Amino acid sequence: MITCTPPSPRGLPANEMAEVAHRIGCKEVIVAQTVESACETALKMAQSQDAVLVAGSLYIVSAARPFLLSRATKHP
Repeated sequence: MITCTPPSPRGLPANEMAEVAHRIGCKEVIVAQTVESACETALKMAQSQDAVLVAGSLYIVSAARPFLLSRATKHP
């Protein structure tokens, strides 16, 4: 799991979300300060057959979408 701070003043900071993830049983949690850096980390970790799932608030998804689309691989 990769946590990030959403681009919203009301959003939970990434390090606090990571603490929650650890408490509920996630053993491996990476903290990223921005949505873009979280996406970049996920893409670097993913293998060619993997999918990257973005979950959270609409603020996170709306920031992740253009970033991921700009790096999308076109398939014939």
